Order: sequence, then C-alpha cells, then structure tokens
Amino acid sequence: MTNNHAATDAPDEAALLNARTAEPGIVTCDACPVLCRIRPGKTGACDRYGNINGILTRMDPLTVAVGEGTTNRFVGPEEYLTATMIEAGCEGESVAQCAAPAQSPFTAKSSYVGGPLPQQAVSGIVSALSGLPATLPGAGGGVVFDGYGGLINQIGASETAFVHRDAVACAQYSITYPATPPDPSALSTASAWLENLHQMFSAVTQGSYQNYIDPTLADWQQAYYGANLPRLRQVKQRYDPDDVFHFAQSIPPG
Repeated sequence: MTNNHAATDAPDEAALLNARTAEPGIVTCDACPVLCRIRPGKTGACDRYGNINGILTRMDPLTVAVGEGTTNRFVGPEEYLTATMIEAGCEGESVAQCAAPAQSPFTAKSSYVGGPLPQQAVSGIVSALSGLPATLPGAGGGVVFDGYGGLINQIGASETAFVHRDAVACAQYSITYPATPPDPSALSTASAWLENLHQMFSAVTQGSYQNYIDPTLADWQQAYYGANLPRLRQVKQRYDPDDVFHFAQSIPPG
C-alpha cells in the first residue's frame, strides 16, 4: 500500500511566515506540526496553548480554573517503570532499592467526589492542611485528588465490579508517620483530623474507594460497592461459599 501524503515533523518556513503575518490579535503556535493560528480568547487544536490578550500562553486547565499558581509542579513523559517508581516515592533509586522492605506507617480515608466542593469545605480543607504541622508535629499528610471522567466514566456502573462511574474525582486524605509507629495519643489525634476532613467532603461524597480500606468506615459495604453489592455477594457465594478468603471488610457470601 502506498501513502501519497507527505509526512512532516514541523511546519515549513513558508507556512510559518504566512501564519506570523496574520491579522493583528491572532497568535501563532508552532509547538507541534499542526501550526495553529489562535484568535483572542481561544485555544489551539491541542488545548495546551491559548491566546490570552494577544500572548501565546500555555493553558493548564486545572491551574487556570483554580486561579492560583502551584508550589511544586511536575509534568513529563516517562516510561512505565520509571513513572511507577516515581509514584512509589523511589525516584532516582534502583529497582532493588525500591523493592526493599520498608516501614512507613500511615492512616487514611477516602471520598468519591460527585461535584464541586462548597466554598466552606474548601476553606476547611485548606485550614486543616495548613494547621497539620502544629496538630501532628513530625507527621506528613495531605489530600490527593485522582481525577475521574473520560474513559473511566464511559463504562456503566453495573458493567464491572467497580461502581463509581459518575464521580468527578477520588480524594484520599492521609497521615504518614516516620518509621516508628505513633503512640496512642498521636494516633487518636490523626484519626480525629481525618474524620474532620471526611465530614468536610460529606456534602458531595458518593462513597469510598475499596482499595483504600478504612476500618473506621461505618457503612463500608455501601460506600465501597453501592448497587453492585448484591451481585458481588452472589459471586462470592458461588466461588467462596465458606468465606475462606476474608478479612474485616471483605464481601460476605450472598
């Protein structure tokens, strides 16, 4: 088969010159072979760059929507293994170093976010994070938002075991300690801090993530599995009726 379309890695010089002599107010983006001429207030074909007051500007949707800069920002293409090690906190280490056993005690809770957080909740979360060093000296902590939507939400809630198909994001909030486990007083304070955050998310919460097992969650069956629980209990009944594989929050036989 013959392909008569010429492949190019970048716009040719004539195209660049023509684009750059366009009418006033239009900016040209040659960050990729598409070569966009972007009108005021619009973005290019990739949505990564836009025309802001006649200036070619990198558009980061989350940063732009929030309206604030970030303290630390990391964006970059990585091979799968490298990306996995970065996520595991092993950046710059060998695979053997990353795989070595290490203790890092933590406690956590999670919430599926179904819509925009009320301003009161946002303010409360920011306040809790800002006050954490004084509340639990020596401990680390934070709130991580994993964005949902796209292909995740295109699959129906009943098509797999995973029911959370209409969430905006999954929020996990956690406290991490040094290698030494915390004393009972510190653990109690951490639990109260997490419960406070859990209540702040409650206005838009649609359950919790089953891989972030939370022993303090009261209605965990509904929170983890929702409407899929009866079907999952039937599967459990069929393949493990004696409940051989179980733990405190495992799916019971149906």
